[in-house]
Amino acid sequence: LEADTLGLEVEPDALRVTGQARLDGVPFSGSFSRALGPAATGASRIDARARVTRERLATLGVALPPWMMGGETEMALSLALTDGAPPVLSLSSDLAGATLSVPQLGWGLPAAATGRLDAVVRLGSAPELTELRLEAGALSLDGRGSLRDDGRLDRLDMARLAVGAWLDVSGALVFRGAGRAPELRISGGVVDLRGAPQGQGQGQGQGQG
Repeated sequence: LEADTLGLEVEPDALRVTGQARLDGVPFSGSFSRALGPAATGASRIDARARVTRERLATLGVALPPWMMGGETEMALSLALTDGAPPVLSLSSDLAGATLSVPQLGWGLPAAATGRLDAVVRLGSAPELTELRLEAGALSLDGRGSLRDDGRLDRLDMARLAVGAWLDVSGALVFRGAGRAPELRISGGVVDLRGAPQGQGQGQGQGQG
């Protein structure tokens, strides 16, 4: 956490710092707070708003494939820091200005559109995407995932993935490395290929109805 000039408030039971700062090189406007005194639990918190790109997310520990995200959007970020525990990063955004894409499903969100993204990431030595909810255009997703040590997605388990009227399933996206499309594994739900976009990545998925 770096800053040139900050405001400082000290009370008997709390410390609060506000202003413009940088977290792992990502500029943001927000606050840092930490409880003080005998009842303090050793917990600190950073609450901020920042302009986020795919590259800036990677510096925070969430590395998305180049085909998945482009552009820049404003995000609300909350980083919970507890002594002896991994940091927990919460993100939320209306996605305005960002482009999103899942070519294998024939789906994309242009920069002029908006949606809703909420995610919770446990950082540290064993990073994990503990919560992911996305509502954007014709796509609805509710899931959680595992991350590799470098922050890249390894597997995304989906309680629900819906795209338009043709796909409403549960399953997993398994990421197979740079230059390779992820594998869609369907464990249940409904797939109506009559409504699927043409050229949406046939042969990349497998599963059962």
